Amino acid sequence: MKKLFSLFLVFMLLVTVVPFNALADTDSAGITVGYDLGKNFQITYDKTSKTLTVQGKGCFGKLGFSEFDYYYGGNPMCWDWKEDCFPPLYHVENIVIGEGITAIGDYMFINFYKAKKITLPKSLKRIGKASFLNCLHLQKIIGGQNVTQIDGGAFLSCSDIKNISFPNLVKIDNSRVHVFSTMDEIDMDDGYYWKLDKSFSVGPFVHCRNLESIYIPKVKKLADRTFFDCPKLKTINKNNNLNNIIDMGVSVFYNCKSLKNISLPKIKAVKSSALIKKGDIGGIILPSGDLHCEGAFENCSSLEKINIPNVEVIGNNSFYNCKNLKSINKNNSLSKLTYLGLGVFAKCEKLEKISLPKVQQLKMTKYKASDLGYYNEQPTDFYYEGIGDLRSCDRVYGTFEGCTRLKSISAPNVKTVGARTFYSCKSLKKISLPKVTTLGSSAFFNCINLTSVNMPKLRNLQTTKWTQFKLLNEGTEDFPIKVKRKYYYRGTFEKCVKLKKITSSSLANVGKYDFKDCTRLESITLGKNLKSIGDSAFNNNRKLKSVSIKSTKLSKVGKSAFSKIYSKAKFTVPKSKLKKYKKLIKSNGKAPKNVKFIAK
Repeated sequence: MKKLFSLFLVFMLLVTVVPFNALADTDSAGITVGYDLGKNFQITYDKTSKTLTVQGKGCFGKLGFSEFDYYYGGNPMCWDWKEDCFPPLYHVENIVIGEGITAIGDYMFINFYKAKKITLPKSLKRIGKASFLNCLHLQKIIGGQNVTQIDGGAFLSCSDIKNISFPNLVKIDNSRVHVFSTMDEIDMDDGYYWKLDKSFSVGPFVHCRNLESIYIPKVKKLADRTFFDCPKLKTINKNNNLNNIIDMGVSVFYNCKSLKNISLPKIKAVKSSALIKKGDIGGIILPSGDLHCEGAFENCSSLEKINIPNVEVIGNNSFYNCKNLKSINKNNSLSKLTYLGLGVFAKCEKLEKISLPKVQQLKMTKYKASDLGYYNEQPTDFYYEGIGDLRSCDRVYGTFEGCTRLKSISAPNVKTVGARTFYSCKSLKKISLPKVTTLGSSAFFNCINLTSVNMPKLRNLQTTKWTQFKLLNEGTEDFPIKVKRKYYYRGTFEKCVKLKKITSSSLANVGKYDFKDCTRLESITLGKNLKSIGDSAFNNNRKLKSVSIKSTKLSKVGKSAFSKIYSKAKFTVPKSKLKKYKKLIKSNGKAPKNVKFIAK
């Protein structure tokens, strides 16, 4: 009953909102209908060939179609047909747009699920936003050689199309589109549109999941998410040299898993944005917020080579999980780059070297380790929002976290290294950051081959308690997700098992676990600024034989800070602090009974 009432209400609203002039003439060949959409158009459907033909002059439909009309109409053509909306949505396999038509209006052919082929005329100049949204089985576009503008979402979720060519396309419009379009997204009883209350910035080819090649040589600007989630896309403009592109919107190549190389020599910014989980709008409360950063090339797992010599800004997660990325510009140098976002190169497993001569920060401002399943890496489970590059999002990694083959980095002007920056960079042997004053928590955790560290101005080692979630139930709108939280620490140099010597003249604080399990560490010299040593800071350093503390300001030694070090280690401390430091190191720090203290 509810459904019948809903359909009746929709029909009554359409009668008042969408004017039409039916001139129906039915025979065995098909149905002809005339529309009052600014001008009259002849629309013929042939049942035998399952072909819908549109003939007329000018713009077919409305550009800038009323959102009110869209809410209630679903497909703006459907409700004008007789015989219960026969045939557009469920029968048409071929759509032919006749000569003389110069533009296709917004949302005109959405949900033509069975349409396989579209024929476009030479006269066509513009394709409106979401024109062919959800034409799920579209395989071929014929013609369209004179199209100069395509608006956002035009071919969104045309998941079967493999090849697209618009040789004279100049403009890809950054349109905002109501992405989800089925009637079950309108709740008539509660009187609101639970998924349609917002429009989102989407590119024309979002979710074209079988798209392999596209030819658009005259385009100069790529709109937000132009090729978002096109996992089979391999070829753009024949050779992937996009020499005409001067600007890219956010998250343009997100999840293009088959793209192997690309050149964008004129762009100055690689931009990222955020996704919003569908369930959030429905009322489900997620334990770690509602944002998921989507990098410009995130999940481009086949990408091996990229040329971006003039880039000055790279946004969050831009190359996250590009596990085959080896080559960036000439000699892997980003010579003009001044800003590097969060987690940019995380999980670039084959990246071996990089040069960042102008960058001053390696950032990671927020992190929540999670083994939950609600971020399942399927972009169709998310809304699309246009949030700026610099905003922090959940599921953010350190800049080079998981770059297991990274051997060298040149970053002479970096002053701040964020948390987890080099987390599990297992091939990194030497690091020199002459201007660094602050290291974030877990910055070098598990760098098992690190032997040499040069940071003469280092003052602070930060410690963070990380949070891991375990899913206890799937959650519903009425009963939110339940989780169990587990807390843990990862020290800044924890498990750097080949690190032998550390000298720091400026260090003020050593945090929890910062040098834990550095099993080959033999000596450490701590300067005059040292004020505190955290829990388990040097725990299990069984070869640590020499500890020199020059500071007279040390007031705190954490629990088990020196537990399980070499049993006869020597501590050299200021003469005036011998008694105090001996008590702190042996009672709180749990140093072995036979360690010796030398006053100097």
